[in-house]
Amino acid sequence: ADSAEQALEVYTSQKNKIKLVILDLNMPGRGGKKCLSDLLTINDQAKIIMTSGYSTSQQIEELIQAGAAGFLNKPYRPEELLLSIRKILDRPINSEMV
Repeated sequence: ADSAEQALEVYTSQKNKIKLVILDLNMPGRGGKKCLSDLLTINDQAKIIMTSGYSTSQQIEELIQAGAAGFLNKPYRPEELLLSIRKILDRPINSEMV
């Protein structure tokens, strides 16, 4: 999606098919943090990985507390992304972040 608003539209129309969402903290529109909140309002069990190249450890902790399933600092290697996705998809619903 090109923006947070478009991401919400796609998720709303396809939520039964979407297993995981990857959001950039600084995405266009309402931004990644607000989009995270909105997605979790739609589906409180949504598995969402946040990414950013400009985040502090406090911001990352806030995103996790807000419901993000994980966080990846940019730049990340494809192997890091795949490992993070696999861990989150394999995690039972309502379990703590690894």
